Amino acid sequence: MGQSARLLAILGMTALAGLACTGSAATGPVEPGGPKVQRVILAVQPPTTEANDPRFGRAPTNWVYWPFYENMVGIDPATGKLSPQLATEWSLEPNGQAYRFKIRKGVQFHHGKGEFVAKDVEGVYKSFLELPELERGYTLWDPIIKEIQVVNDYELVVQMKKPAGVFMQSFSEQRGTFNIFSPKHFQEVKQPTNDAPNGQPTMQSGPAAGTGAYQFKEREQGSYIRYQAVPYQHWRANPDFPEFEFRFVKEASTRMAGLLTGEVHMADLPEDLKAQSLQRGFKTVAGRVQANRAFLQIDCCFFADINDHSKGWTTPESPLADPRIRKALNKAVDRDKLSKAFFGGNTQPLISTHFRPGLDGWNPQWEKDFAQEYGYDPEAAKRLLAQAGYGPSGRTLQTNMLFPTDAGRAYAGGDDIADALAVMWRAIGIDVQHTTIDPVQRTAMTRGLRLTNHVLLTGTSSEPWTGTTTYGSSAISGARGSGVELAKADAALNQLSETLDEKRTEQFWRIVGDALFYEHKDIPLFYIPVEVVVNQNIVADWLFPGSITGGWTHVYNIKAVRR
Repeated sequence: MGQSARLLAILGMTALAGLACTGSAATGPVEPGGPKVQRVILAVQPPTTEANDPRFGRAPTNWVYWPFYENMVGIDPATGKLSPQLATEWSLEPNGQAYRFKIRKGVQFHHGKGEFVAKDVEGVYKSFLELPELERGYTLWDPIIKEIQVVNDYELVVQMKKPAGVFMQSFSEQRGTFNIFSPKHFQEVKQPTNDAPNGQPTMQSGPAAGTGAYQFKEREQGSYIRYQAVPYQHWRANPDFPEFEFRFVKEASTRMAGLLTGEVHMADLPEDLKAQSLQRGFKTVAGRVQANRAFLQIDCCFFADINDHSKGWTTPESPLADPRIRKALNKAVDRDKLSKAFFGGNTQPLISTHFRPGLDGWNPQWEKDFAQEYGYDPEAAKRLLAQAGYGPSGRTLQTNMLFPTDAGRAYAGGDDIADALAVMWRAIGIDVQHTTIDPVQRTAMTRGLRLTNHVLLTGTSSEPWTGTTTYGSSAISGARGSGVELAKADAALNQLSETLDEKRTEQFWRIVGDALFYEHKDIPLFYIPVEVVVNQNIVADWLFPGSITGGWTHVYNIKAVRR
């Protein structure tokens, strides 16, 4: 009997009764015509790191900040396109090296911390400058911005160091690393720590006030974080539920049990448990923009000198430095079997990890060449290993599968999928070691470029610049350590970061895309829907894009079933 079958057998009829149960922890006074519960609870995988300092809120774990922080530029939840948020409009200055923003009037910071104005944007920026340069690099916008000039309370100009076509995406909600908080309140709550000698908000102090439709209420590290609707008419949205909670639950079976007994009302579940929940009267709600992808990043091969790629990689002896090995790993993967086993076939082909049709750089030839370059063929994979000196007549290739995976924040069951992939690679003669590294330790190893023969199952959504620079590039020095760095791709990315010419942009993106595809930089699996299972007696719908890194955004759009 499998894990999910045992779960349902234990719960039995009690689970069915739980469909109408709201759970005492989430029940509170409700008004006639209002939602059936005071606090709606979404059970998800825990984030790998937790903090109350938005400056450390890097993708893909910064979704915990989005209920109470907003951005200058937002993402439309229905289309995934850039849209006005705290900035009502913006325009490129004639010199091509600055953007002018108009600020929305009347927006309030939480807890009576005053009106949001242009000088607060400057204050947020200056707070980032207190961090070491390495910490700032992952934001992607920091290497671009020269200064922020306040024109008046409702207008500002962001001066760039050079023309940068990727600025708007990196500055927007899509990336989510320029969250707007009250600089004044930030100074009140920050305390000196080992990581931030100049001070930072701590778990005890709570975060600095934001402007979102929900405000921070409380959290218990490793267990939950709770938010409450602001006690005034919010400029953008007034949530149906007075409170919202992310409940951190590592085991999928436990998330399922909480849903069945009514302790939680929404849950991220793997495909087998999702199917069983639908049979018992639950329903799924999916993100509106299909951009969530499952892939494996190959951790190795970092340039010894990012300014001189001819000096090669720091660890050229890593077996993963050989593109034949990376191709062999790809051709040993039965993507169709994985899709059916873990997602019921409810996936779409992922031809190139960070590109999709309709975006700059997409090459239709990739679809024609995919079977040859990536298609399942274990015998061809063995031949590639032999050509590289591994196999029965050579050495045994050894590599490391990292656990826990980074997939859980985007789709459930990531560790099980990683186990299945390891079995496929062992079938062609690869010695795959199950390697467990504490997330904090792994972060340190990543920054130190010390993961040199590792693969990591990942799930996230992002536009091409964020994806290509975050998962293996020296173009953004602060984001290094998560993927193979390729000279041709990085040279084009550096040129991309300095141009606003659309024709040249397309040319550079094609160079990047071809390098990633034909040098087998990573292991693309498939697009998967960002879906959550909900108790339809409590939750009616949820409009969210699913295309923003981390997936769980726009929680103020969760609609309640009324009493």
